This record gives sequence, structure tokens and C-alpha cells, in this order.
Amino acid sequence: MGAPAFYLSFRFYCTREFEDFILDDWIDNKKWFDIKLLTDICGDNCSLMVNDSYGPHIRKVLNALSTICDKLLHLGRNLGGKILELLESDQDEIRVMGQWNPSMFDAAYSSKLPMGPIQKLAGFSSHNGFYFNTRTVVAVPEELLYLTPIGKWCYAAHENVSDYCMNNEGVNPTAVEVLKFFCELNTIFAQDTAAMIVQFPDRVNHPMCREVPLFRMEGFKTYMAEMKRLLENEKSPLDANLESVIPGISQWQSVNHQAVNGMRGDVSVPQNEMKEGFDNVSATAKRERETSDQVLATECGTRTAGT
Repeated sequence: MGAPAFYLSFRFYCTREFEDFILDDWIDNKKWFDIKLLTDICGDNCSLMVNDSYGPHIRKVLNALSTICDKLLHLGRNLGGKILELLESDQDEIRVMGQWNPSMFDAAYSSKLPMGPIQKLAGFSSHNGFYFNTRTVVAVPEELLYLTPIGKWCYAAHENVSDYCMNNEGVNPTAVEVLKFFCELNTIFAQDTAAMIVQFPDRVNHPMCREVPLFRMEGFKTYMAEMKRLLENEKSPLDANLESVIPGISQWQSVNHQAVNGMRGDVSVPQNEMKEGFDNVSATAKRERETSDQVLATECGTRTAGT
């Protein structure tokens, strides 16, 4: 999610393509829905793209990297599968990710995302079904959200389109969801940028950080300091200790442990006495057996002599 957040934020900063949109523009899907996101920010960013428009550029990159691949339109289908094989992902999931058949992935191949490989690529290695990322819990101040390249227009547009949709029996749900998605990306953009600069200070010199005024404001520096504090003392709630999960349970366990140790000490006294008693009985029986053996031996000797 961080990748499209960075890409779209800087793209919209450069193009300003949605800043002048009004309600009538958003409810008319033809003005924005069919415009692909991979466009040239220096040229026309409001017309449709064709697949071959970026094919030559991909070929140049592949040639520069000495990478042989003739599938330019769906490059990820080949390279992505190889990467997942190196990550030892399940072969069935790789097949699902890289191929569209049967039946063109049930008419919508993207409807069945193989979450295992996707999570593995994202660094998700937990097997217990939970994942925690510290930067996602550092709330971005609302005033900062409204100053990002997307935030300048997405919140007002989302509110206006949502109200229009509710008052007109749910029309234009796509515009509502797309704008909601932009709002979520906007939060991720602010969080990821703050975390990135904290963890990699040299990236503050990136053109995006230099160009977008938000990142030079005192408010964002204060937010970044809070992000730094939490990242440096990162602690996942999934690793919480017993006392923080159930207050008092640690004390109860300590008292219980002491009681068990005390009981063990109390039981050890009769155990020792019982062992000593058994030892005495065993010793007495041994002496009596030795005495009996001597008596029998004496009697046998006397009878033999008389005979």
C-alpha cells in the first residue's frame, strides 16, 4: 500500500489533476474512471492510455539490466513468479498469481488474490495470523492530513460525493469507494514518509521531501519526533507480558508458586520420616533374617554330629 501511496501523492502534486474537480466531475465516471494511473506527468494525464504506450520504456529498462523477457504487457507474470519461487512459496499459489486461466480466473482474476505469496513479499512471516506494524498506530494529526497533495481535495470530495450518493439512492458507489481509498492512502503516505525519514535520514533529500511543503513544516517535524520515539521503543502488543495482559495475574502466580514451594517443604518432613521408618524396618528384617540363618545353621550342624 505504501508504493501506490507514494506514487499517487507525488503524481497528484505534479499534475494537480483533481484539485479543481467539483461534484459534477466526480459523479461523471467518464471524466476520471477510464484514465489509467500510469501516465506521463509532463504530458497529457487526462486521456486514455493504450498498453503499448509504456511497452518500449519497459524494454529499455530490461535491456539496461540485461534481463531477457518478451512479456512486456504482463511483466510481473514472469518475474513475479520467479521471485516467489526464490521465496519458496507454494507452487499452487504461484500458479494462481501468474496465470489467468481457467475461465479467465472466473471472469475476474484479481478476485482471488493469493494472500500467502503477497504477505511473504511484504515481509509478513508470522504463522499465528497476526501482524503488527508500529507506524500504523501513530495517528496523523488531522491538520497535517489536509496539507498533503491528496489531502487537499480527497476529504472534501469524499464527503460531497458520499452525501450525494446517500441522497440519491446509492448512485455512484464507485466514486465514493475510490475517494475513500484515496483518504486511506493519504494516511499511509504521511505515516510511511515519517517512518522512512526516521529510519533512513538521508532520504530527506529525496525530491518528494524537498518539493512537498508539508515535510518542512514544524507540525510534521513534531509528528516525526513522535514516530521516532515509538519506533525506537517498538513493542508489539502480540509480545505483551503476562502482567500487562491480565493485571494481577503475575502476582497471583508468584503467590501460588510460593505456596506450592511451602507445601513441598511441608510434605518433605513426613516423606523423610516415612523413608527413615522404611529403612529401620528393612534393617530390622535384615538382622532377624541373619539371626534366623545362624540358628538354622547351628541346629543343622548339631544334628549332623549326632548322626
